[in-house]
Amino acid sequence: KSQNVITDHTNISVESRYEPSFDANGKKILNYIISFTYEVEPGFSVHEDFGPGKYHIDESGAAKAMLKIVKDAFEGDFAQYIKEGKKINIKISGTADGTPIVHGIPYDGVYGDFDNEIVYKDGQMTGISVNTKDLIKQNEQLAFLRAYGVCDFLTKNVANLKDMNTDYQYHISVAEGKGAEFRRITTEFTLVDVY
Repeated sequence: KSQNVITDHTNISVESRYEPSFDANGKKILNYIISFTYEVEPGFSVHEDFGPGKYHIDESGAAKAMLKIVKDAFEGDFAQYIKEGKKINIKISGTADGTPIVHGIPYDGVYGDFDNEIVYKDGQMTGISVNTKDLIKQNEQLAFLRAYGVCDFLTKNVANLKDMNTDYQYHISVAEGKGAEFRRITTEFTLVDVY
């Protein structure tokens, strides 16, 4: 807020919990789950969320602020859980609104080209493709690019995650409604067997 990236109209939430589970050998383990989300008050999303057709993280003040908190958390309070060779599952959700893409949106290739990249759409595994040769014509592609932007940010900015066994999973959805409040990202980290 002090850097004027977001205002008091955006609220970022960090929630964490322990969850019992089992490893591959059937031994009881404890996973630590940390989720990061944000909400923008109605009427302010247009200024603080992703604009129509936008997918770069720095084009959403709310997304950028949330990821700064993720970075600070993993370099601060949660650093004790980041251990070389340990497993972390990173679930990234990207959403798009229901506004039809009429003419197509050029993709600038910022994250590379994707050919049948595995994503989960409404809980079902599917493939999605995005490349610089073809225009973006589906909202699902925008939702995926927003989610992938989180992976790109984490890879480039949260150095201690590189030492872990990371598994990224992309979840995308397209809302029936129209407007910036439906263009969002959220992320959930599951640190496997933390003790």
